[in-house]
Amino acid sequence: MAAQFYVYRLYGPDGGTQYIGKGSGRRIKAQMRNKGLDGEIIAMFFKEADAYTFEVERIAADKPTLNRHPGGNGSTVIKRRALPRPKWVIEMEKVGTRVYAARFLLSKQYPFTASEVDMLRRVAYG
Repeated sequence: MAAQFYVYRLYGPDGGTQYIGKGSGRRIKAQMRNKGLDGEIIAMFFKEADAYTFEVERIAADKPTLNRHPGGNGSTVIKRRALPRPKWVIEMEKVGTRVYAARFLLSKQYPFTASEVDMLRRVAYG
């Protein structure tokens, strides 16, 4: 059974490490193409967890300029907490943007003509 996971480094013309990552398959080729750098596999692993551990150690030791995170957990590095959606967004998704806009305009004291108010009421309330 061959090792499936690896840790690789991408380096610039001066040979200095620019990026360290964990991959499998053709990941290194894709990253070399995307970042326009040369690269090499520096270690092979049977277990993904071992590759992540090594990746974290190498990033900490080499401090590559293109790594934005300390590594160790792939694409789940940034877990954005879902912010509560405002009530108006929920209401707009429920009734639609046209109806929401019409109801919003009717709630304001704009100087509408009678025909404009009638049209807005038809859109807002059917």
